Amino acid sequence: MLFVLAKNNLVGKIPPQFSPLSKLRNINLQFNNLTGEILPSLGNLSSLKMFATSAKTLEGSIPSSLCQLKKFTVLSSGLNRLSGIIPSCMCSLSGIVTFEVVLNQTQGNLPSDLINVFPNLQFFSINMYQFTGAIPWSISNATYGSYVVSMFTQKIHRSGDKYTKAS
Repeated sequence: MLFVLAKNNLVGKIPPQFSPLSKLRNINLQFNNLTGEILPSLGNLSSLKMFATSAKTLEGSIPSSLCQLKKFTVLSSGLNRLSGIIPSCMCSLSGIVTFEVVLNQTQGNLPSDLINVFPNLQFFSINMYQFTGAIPWSISNATYGSYVVSMFTQKIHRSGDKYTKAS
């Protein structure tokens, strides 16, 4: 089951009525005016593969309950006001193809072996301002099709074969 309501001028919170829809595979709520948080109960949707929203109005953190979704391939929640540390358990989702949380206030550590963590990764977009650690240039070793890496940062510093954010 697909649930696509992108660009429908929806307002209000993401409805909790998604929770009992166990066969729901894709939720696309992009380009609406939704408020509130990403519902932790979405982690109970065992068939969920994709969650996409870019409303500029969602707040809170990315719920760690999403890590329960073994079929999950797309998290696209850029252009919101999400904050907090991205759950480290997200690295257990090896099926991730798209990971996009750009233009939020999320933060965390980037795994140096990003491509080993997400071997199917095709699109990766984050805000480097809020992340720590070296930029994972292991992504240049990607072998799965084409991919796009987008890391918004102020300055990048190179030392030998290592790239880091300049302080």
